[in-house]
This record gives sequence, C-alpha cells and structure tokens, in this order.
Amino acid sequence: MNRFKSAAKYYSRYRPGYPEQLFEMLLEGCGLDGSGRLLDIGCGTGLLTIPLSKYFEQAIGIDLSKEMLEEGAIAANREGCDKVEWMEGNAETLGDQFGKFKMITAGGSMHWMNTEVMLPWIYDHLIDGGYVVLIGERGGFWLGQEQWCKELARIIEKYTGKIFSECKKPLLLWQDMLASYPYRSIKSKLIDIKRAWNTEDIIGFLLSTSFCSEEVLDDRCEEFKQEVRDGLLKVSAKGEFYELNKLSIVIACKSESEKC
Repeated sequence: MNRFKSAAKYYSRYRPGYPEQLFEMLLEGCGLDGSGRLLDIGCGTGLLTIPLSKYFEQAIGIDLSKEMLEEGAIAANREGCDKVEWMEGNAETLGDQFGKFKMITAGGSMHWMNTEVMLPWIYDHLIDGGYVVLIGERGGFWLGQEQWCKELARIIEKYTGKIFSECKKPLLLWQDMLASYPYRSIKSKLIDIKRAWNTEDIIGFLLSTSFCSEEVLDDRCEEFKQEVRDGLLKVSAKGEFYELNKLSIVIACKSESEKC
C-alpha cells in the first residue's frame, strides 16, 4: 500500500510551514550567501526546499513520492521559485553522480531512512565547510495533554489501531549519531511553536499522515472525518484549538579547516 499517494494533496494544503526563525538561524549561522548547492532529502512538497532554495545557486529535492513532488513543483511555480530540481527516488541509493553540496537537509524525514546508510553518505557528500541540518518536531498534536489532543488520539486509535501511548519516545538524539563522524562542530536548538487550528484543518492534516491517509482509512474515511468533527465539537463549541510544540534543529559542520 502506498500510504502517501492520496496524502500529497492534503500535505500541500494543510501542513504548516517552518517558522521564519529557522531560516534566519540558518542564514546567519551557516553563512548562506546565495552560492553553492542544497540537497533536501525526503523533501515532500518542498516546505523546506522552496524557502531555503533562495539562499543557494541550485537546490535538489528528492522524495519517493511522485505525488508529493508534483505538489512541490506546483508550489514552487506559484511562488516564483525556479531553482529547485525535483527528483523522484530513494535517497538511500544515491551514488556519487550529484557531486557535493554546501548543505544537506532532512526536515521531518530522517526517521523514514536507514541512518547507517544515510549518515555516512551525507558526510561524504558535503563540501569542506558544508552543513547537515536535521529538523523534527517533538511530536504531533495527538500526543498533547490537552483534552482535544486526547480525543483525537482516541479516535485515531479506534480507526487505525495506532496506540500513541505506546509511541511516546523522546526525540531521537541526532547529535549523538552525528558525533560518530568527524564533524568540526555540532549544535542543537529548540524553537517554540504555537499554532492555532480549526476542525477542518486538523482533519486535513491527519489525512496527510501515513497512518490516517485515505488509503489506510479506506471506506471508513467519511465516517472517520465525521467522528473527528463530533469529537472536537464536544471539546470546543467554537472549533478553536491551540497546539504548543517544539521544533528541534541539529546542525553539524564538516570542515578540515577553520570554515565553521
């Protein structure tokens, strides 16, 4: 089953973008000046690729999902971005044909990959003075302690069998994994995120996930959406919900000199 085939249209519309603070941090901290090349692995619809591409000469976004890439290309065209090359494929099988990059990013995608394959490949394909940037949120809103989050977790478990109480694990410490490689510096930072949601945006976001996509829900999709609406209405008659989350960023610089 391709869990993401239908998810792309929801991903493009309902996934929130990254905060401006992230791009300001990368611009200043990594010395981005419009030169060099960017590779975004597991790029999805380009939520990270497109806004970052303006700081490079060229950008490549690679993803397994053709549908995600098509949505990314539409978004790039809409925003007047012509620097991104969209590539369908498995990042784990990338060879040496693309050369080296000034920055390699993975925004919420590294957990899908074999790190024993990807991390050494990333190190080998960074230029001297290049950066790897790994980004991920602490968890979805269904892991929150607010009543609306608990109600969502209950409904998701009912329809998918996914039990989030068994999935609550601390964020993987990417900095510890990167420490196995001779990076000159490894830094991490947390950015606080506060988001406002309404019921239909929550439903759209859930349909963009691998565990609540239309393929997974199948003929119970409409029933699921209605139960989410009813469940959230019981919590808030106004249909207004607020999420507090944290964005984790790990940045490592490869340098054999004093470039970092």
